[in-house]
Amino acid sequence: MSAHIPHARSLEQPIRPVTMRDIAARLGIHYTTVSLALKDSPRISATTRKLVWQIAESMGYQRNPLVEAFNHRRLAIQPRVRTEAVAYVVDSPLGPGDSGDVRCLLLEAVRAVAPTFGFSPEVFVTGNDLRPSRVDSILRFRNTTFIMLACLGETFNDLELDWRRLIGLRIGSFQSTAPLDIVAPDYYQAARLAVRHLRQQGYRRIGLALSASSDRRTGGFWRAGYAAETRPEFPHSAIDPLLLDLSSQATAAEFAVWVTHHALDAVITENTEIVETCRRHGVRCPDALGWVCLDGDRVGPHTTAIRTDWNLIGRTAVQLLDIRRQAIHTEPFGNLSNCLLPVTLVSRASSAPKPTGPHACDLAQTLT
Repeated sequence: MSAHIPHARSLEQPIRPVTMRDIAARLGIHYTTVSLALKDSPRISATTRKLVWQIAESMGYQRNPLVEAFNHRRLAIQPRVRTEAVAYVVDSPLGPGDSGDVRCLLLEAVRAVAPTFGFSPEVFVTGNDLRPSRVDSILRFRNTTFIMLACLGETFNDLELDWRRLIGLRIGSFQSTAPLDIVAPDYYQAARLAVRHLRQQGYRRIGLALSASSDRRTGGFWRAGYAAETRPEFPHSAIDPLLLDLSSQATAAEFAVWVTHHALDAVITENTEIVETCRRHGVRCPDALGWVCLDGDRVGPHTTAIRTDWNLIGRTAVQLLDIRRQAIHTEPFGNLSNCLLPVTLVSRASSAPKPTGPHACDLAQTLT
């Protein structure tokens, strides 16, 4: 009895057609770059388009006529509005659980208003997986000239990009030395508001404690605003701000010694960790210390805080980028600008009117 031998053609494996992802993998670029290049999009440089076409032909890539017919019909019904790609650079991932985070609020505001001005933001998260040189390479391949740096983290190294061909701005941070416009909260006015509020509540010995990294991020404007309000009153007994190293184990003890040495009755800080540490050790507000937090987006319900309208900052950033785009031909190397937006103070229990009598506890002894 002879065994059945299947037809030879049934043993052949079907040949998988070459896709845009295959071409992208060969070139080491993103597949959307390949897609745009194969459509001869002006968003991709002529050199890159030519290279993509050469590799596509060598790999035997063939367009799908059914897909092209569908896209042609779709675009005929809904004409495509020309948009400019904007690289939106952040220094840490934006997860689904971060909806209330400042970075997410900023991105939502930018995305909401960007189409109105013909922009399309694309997020780039710098870090171990995406080095600055890689970002620069991607932007060159895609012929992207617009960029927003929304790096609000405490550790941010300058991106080594070719700024001569880029038009953009920084959001919320003065730390980068990139030659870009800045859209940020008015940190100077924020510190002045905090000092004035505490004075109105009866506090007189008011100190400013900041992490060194936040001081760099805000360009020293918190310190400048604090000095403008306090030094005229105490020219010979000014209280120097305390700059903390948050990586140090002695941060709480250093803070306690500083408060005791200057006999402070109120503290302005952006460091919520210090506030929480004091509370865990029984330092009551405002019995022992009055508090105002400069970072009002991460505080508890009882802490007086400075609030920033990050939605307004995001929308303003897009508008400023559009102004820069329109001025490319008339003023390509115009002066850089700082657009500082107003902040508000929300008064809560931590800065209630100062109690009369001595402090309720010895802070230095409590925290050590």
